[in-house]
Amino acid sequence: MSAKGLAAALLATLFLPFHLPAASAAEPAIQVQGIPDRLVLPLEEGENRILSVTLSDATPKSVWLAKAQDSRLRLYFQDAGKGQFQINLAEADVVTVLEASPGKRAFRVFAETADGKVLSSLAISYTTQTVAVEPPREKKTADPRLYVIPRDKGAEPYEAVALGWQDFAFRLPWADPAEVAALEASFESADGKPDVQATIGRKTYRFTADSTTKAHLAMTPELAAAWQAEGALWVSYHDADWRKFAVVMARPKEIHFGDANVLLFNVEQRERADLPGAGGYVKVQLGDITAGQVMVTVETDEGKTLLARTSLRVGERRTIEFGEKQYVLTLRRLVNLLIGDDWAELESSRVSVSEQDKIDALLAHVAASKDTFVREGVEHTGAEAAEHLRKKYASGGQKIETLDEFIDKIASRSSLTGKPYQVKLADGTVVEASKWLRDAAAKSKAKPAE
Repeated sequence: MSAKGLAAALLATLFLPFHLPAASAAEPAIQVQGIPDRLVLPLEEGENRILSVTLSDATPKSVWLAKAQDSRLRLYFQDAGKGQFQINLAEADVVTVLEASPGKRAFRVFAETADGKVLSSLAISYTTQTVAVEPPREKKTADPRLYVIPRDKGAEPYEAVALGWQDFAFRLPWADPAEVAALEASFESADGKPDVQATIGRKTYRFTADSTTKAHLAMTPELAAAWQAEGALWVSYHDADWRKFAVVMARPKEIHFGDANVLLFNVEQRERADLPGAGGYVKVQLGDITAGQVMVTVETDEGKTLLARTSLRVGERRTIEFGEKQYVLTLRRLVNLLIGDDWAELESSRVSVSEQDKIDALLAHVAASKDTFVREGVEHTGAEAAEHLRKKYASGGQKIETLDEFIDKIASRSSLTGKPYQVKLADGTVVEASKWLRDAAAKSKAKPAE
């Protein structure tokens, strides 16, 4: 590949990785060779730079480079045999993937072991600058356009954003693979029938040429499932060599935690970062860190708001809904630096459905009770008491994760005066609401959410 063939070129300074130390003698370590002290991308015509990866005491199933482990934009290394995997940094796809990926200019090399564990190299940082180059050579074929054809007959086809050597300051196109009927590549003109293929992970799928200007790929259930699992579907056409010209991302259906219960991540003030486990689809935006608080906004890459701009202090949490599930976002700490940007550590976790079921069951038990509930000296029926607690829970329940917390912080006392709630039994006996609720919780049976 020639640098003269591009409208812009990237100069990248990469800091040499490192062998990531193994946690124990029995744990394999990823070993990366071939990165020079300074690298200019793209390489000069005829120049090759091979990046090689091996694992100590293990053979990787697959190796790829990406900006983050859960990034859907990744490039796979080729199996070179004898436990070694390689990639040629002369490939144009290296720069395409890195510059199409959001986030800072740093990537890692990842390797998956036979037991499914993923190892990571240290971050490889790089910087870029645009330099003047000669105009690109004339291509045989103009870059085609890629259209996503929805399965819904009433929905309009839409165009996937084309890739190029321009600034990648756009939002990636997202789609639900199950709702896509086909992909269509359209050429203004071509010499003969177009040769187009889709790449999902390490597998390729050939488009069917309909004419000299169009080709399509029918979205079968198997293809849709592979796309959903991998996350990114790249489309290339053949013009002397295979050239990627579009990518469409599979919209995730949930946040993936793997074997972890919580996911920790850092975000600098006034910056936007990916929420871990969401494949780059969910973004967390911070404002200025000041006076012990920070404004937090959560939205999808398509602009849908999951958490409107709200102030958080350390220890505070908010519930967000994504897909058909709920998750908790917690601010763990704020870091103020004399030099450099301040940053925040956040935590995302699943909402415990079983605890929510217990709370729902207890509220149902209160609503059905014939006892009298006393709040600030005023008597209420069970239905009235349950309705009050539901409203109180809805307004302040973001901080509640367990049934015990619900009883202690929501259902036992007035949030305004601190005066305990009471319950008058059928025989006239008056008990503290907290005791009544705990006894009722032991009797009520929570049913799992359908």
